[in-house]
Amino acid sequence: VRAMRKRFLSLALALVLTLSLVPVTALAAAPARYDDVAGHWAEHSIQRWSGYHIVEGADGHFMPDQPLTRAAMAKILANTLGLADPGTENPFSDVPGDAWYAPYILCCHAAGILQGDGTQARPNAPISRQEAMVMLCRALSVAEVEQADLGAYGDATEVASWARGSVAAMTGAGMVNGVGGNKLAPTAQIDRASILAILDRAVVQYINAPGQYDLTGQAGTVLVCAGDVTLKGN
Repeated sequence: VRAMRKRFLSLALALVLTLSLVPVTALAAAPARYDDVAGHWAEHSIQRWSGYHIVEGADGHFMPDQPLTRAAMAKILANTLGLADPGTENPFSDVPGDAWYAPYILCCHAAGILQGDGTQARPNAPISRQEAMVMLCRALSVAEVEQADLGAYGDATEVASWARGSVAAMTGAGMVNGVGGNKLAPTAQIDRASILAILDRAVVQYINAPGQYDLTGQAGTVLVCAGDVTLKGN
């Protein structure tokens, strides 16, 4: 896992991103106050990433247990990586150009994170756990496991062939846990809280402003989304 952290770090340094769809503040701002987060099992993850303005709720509610849509997933990843609207032609018949999610879908598509089926992106469809893992692997440049062994999970046969390498990579690195009962639940819908918990475990250090930073030394991804950043440590 330590070697994996170093690989992610070198990639982040090589692909420093300087533009974003939604401006982020230097470091983390004060977490938003939600009336449905206190005491929730993912409270820390929700507060951390809402503090970076990666996600937000509405009218004081975060709705942590609400299923995540593919459009919302694209927005989270676009904001996390600081992806800019590519200004390319829209290949999806179900993504109107004036929809709030259009720029997020298109920039994730341009970055190779969201592929759709060639003509449709299904933005309003709930995203499954295995679909989310595939998108996260692409977004964080996690290498798929070529000989995926998911035998430790009782429902491993339910993982689609196109997702096995990503699911094995995410579970093997400790970024994704099962849902209990020795299950992965790959086709189950993933909720808003769960995706942030996975992101929280995957990204141990998130840098979104210029400056000098000491590395934490933790195993995981060091994600750099700003220019003029100097990192110290191992």
